[in-house]
Amino acid sequence: MGLFGKKFDSLTLEVPDMHCENCERRVKVILESVPGVASVNASAKRGTVVVGLDANAPAGEQKIRDELAAGGYPAK
Repeated sequence: MGLFGKKFDSLTLEVPDMHCENCERRVKVILESVPGVASVNASAKRGTVVVGLDANAPAGEQKIRDELAAGGYPAK
């Protein structure tokens, strides 16, 4: 269970084109606009993004990948 008793699923993706804090911010903005995304933790240092999804979220892994690619940050 997550905060306030809500259930969340977590997804971790490699995003090798994320190199700096500006990239982290862009990735966060891209993903926070996706319905059902509850949290985003982007790390250029690790080259990863951890996405918390509401368990009832309409978005799944493919939607997250599509949005990242459209924003210029394709995930591996």
